[in-house]
Amino acid sequence: IMSTEIMEKTEEILKEIEIPDRHTFFQIEKFMIGKEPTAQGQLWAIVRELQARKETVENFRKDLADAEDNLELFDLKIEVLNRQMRIFNVGATVKYGAEKQPVNSDLNMQECAINIRKLERDKEALVKAAQKVNQKMKYVMEEMAFLAAGYEKIVAQSGPMKPVDDEAAQKELW
Repeated sequence: IMSTEIMEKTEEILKEIEIPDRHTFFQIEKFMIGKEPTAQGQLWAIVRELQARKETVENFRKDLADAEDNLELFDLKIEVLNRQMRIFNVGATVKYGAEKQPVNSDLNMQECAINIRKLERDKEALVKAAQKVNQKMKYVMEEMAFLAAGYEKIVAQSGPMKPVDDEAAQKELW
């Protein structure tokens, strides 16, 4: 009973506010970009951050595609077990050597039922994991949008980004 109360209280607290699983915009502006002393340094920092987040999004997309395929595989495995249960339910026999012997259909039915329950739990866990990946991707996209807006603002104020090995920009930075 105590653990039920704890879980209910936890759910109540978690419903009150959503804390994004990402850097705050303040952190991005002041510490990732703002730590750079020049506009060019800030632009380079933004590009590095955007590159990292782009890779993350690509990985998330792959994970989600894999999850969709795995969900289909779970459904197929469950259907195979359901078909086996229908066979066991009609009193199937199996040929052993020259004679047919009855299958332990009651035990086989129980085993199939257990395996279906396990697959359903695994499927449910995969759905929840995919939902978390979608949520994380949303947050990464928010960071990317903020970084892209910062890039455009700096370019509008200071001009286009120069190559990272531009000597004048490096001297200014250092």
